[in-house]
Amino acid sequence: MATFALPMAQPKANLRQCGECQACCSWFPLLPNPDFWPEGKPAQQPCRYLCAKGCSIHDQPRPEVCTGFKCAYLTDDIPWRPDQIGVIFSAVPDNFFRMVKHPECFPSSDGGVMLVEGHSNAIVQLEAAKVRYYLGKRSIRLQYLLVLPYGTDIHNHKHGRLRTWPGLLVLCDGSSTYAEQLNDWWQRN
Repeated sequence: MATFALPMAQPKANLRQCGECQACCSWFPLLPNPDFWPEGKPAQQPCRYLCAKGCSIHDQPRPEVCTGFKCAYLTDDIPWRPDQIGVIFSAVPDNFFRMVKHPECFPSSDGGVMLVEGHSNAIVQLEAAKVRYYLGKRSIRLQYLLVLPYGTDIHNHKHGRLRTWPGLLVLCDGSSTYAEQLNDWWQRN
């Protein structure tokens, strides 16, 4: 009697790659790290290890902020590559709320999505309904968006510069006018 072996179901492989995108190596602000960025890395400035081909120390030990990061494009939660739309979508890092020095102001990081703007007004150029659609398809329930507008730097964040609405948190370095615009954008049908 012949027997047949059924193939084992394999988990969905992530086929997306960074390609030419280097947004996370430039747009994110990073707190000081004695081995890599003793003074920290301000927002919108390339990492000192970034070169034309990507990370020049990719094959060497690097901080967890680099090795553990995957944007929502790479995890297949959204269809847009950050460098093509000017926005990085990612899960809120576990230590983010400690970094801004006011953890009591923030919810649990579970269910949060962070948007980091790489160009002025890039978020409000996206269709909010499409963003909600793709974020709603994620396996983790979306509880809130945390937005770092273009140029916002956690190194300079002051208590009181956080604007909050139901489901939306915006860190503001300057005027809160753009924060109001972001809230209007998020509330659009």
